[in-house]
Amino acid sequence: MNMWDQIHRLQGRQMATLDRRMPFSVGRVENDSVELIIHSTSKERRIPRRELESAWQDLERRRSLTRAEIRERGHSEANPTYVIAILSELPGVTYRQRSLQLHLQSNDA
Repeated sequence: MNMWDQIHRLQGRQMATLDRRMPFSVGRVENDSVELIIHSTSKERRIPRRELESAWQDLERRRSLTRAEIRERGHSEANPTYVIAILSELPGVTYRQRSLQLHLQSNDA
């Protein structure tokens, strides 16, 4: 699966953070970043592509990944809440609400 192609398919979607269910929308998906619109503030936030890709590669390798690990492993210092929410929407990914832990179901994803 091409992760960035799947991210492109999220463009225009309304989503929510996994823990507090705070709504945001996926705006433009560009070559180097994803633009989010945070509903509570109406402000834009950019998530660099490298943050999403490195977290995805870690998830593919380890088959599970928590929000805390996204920050601790240097994937995303400022945006782990949004990174985990975006990755949770990709094919083959499930998550546990209580631990905010992603799981990748198969090698086909």
